[in-house]
Amino acid sequence: MENNTTKEQKIKKFGITLDGEKYKFLEYRYDRLEDAISYAEKYFEKENTIKYQKQLKESKSIVKKRNLSSYLDTFENNIKIIIIVLLSIITLLMLKQTFVSPSYAICVTSVSGVPNPPLYCQGDFTGESTVSEMYENGWKLITNVGTSVPTWLFEK
Repeated sequence: MENNTTKEQKIKKFGITLDGEKYKFLEYRYDRLEDAISYAEKYFEKENTIKYQKQLKESKSIVKKRNLSSYLDTFENNIKIIIIVLLSIITLLMLKQTFVSPSYAICVTSVSGVPNPPLYCQGDFTGESTVSEMYENGWKLITNVGTSVPTWLFEK
């Protein structure tokens, strides 16, 4: 029971006082000093265990809160990244519609002097057509060149 600590050191450590003929620890009174010291040791051991368990519970709670906070921060950051990516995609699609390079077709005919001659086209549109059909399909005439071989350059 003595360990390496003397009775005097334990009396100071636990705050045991002599009250008349009785030894007093907290609100308890003991006839023998050994009983007061024994109870004080058990009390502090129990108190330290309770404090330790309380601290352990609090630290686990803090860890859980930090983990949840970290998870929420990560989740929030991921949502921000997804939003940025989606906005970037939408912006690129809008820019593509705004800055789409035009399509071109160069068309020639072997017939001259006819109002709507058959055309033979190459480029983004390849095939046979007429000037009227090109207009109907959304093509715009950029230039009409060539006298010996009439040539049209269309843009869409």
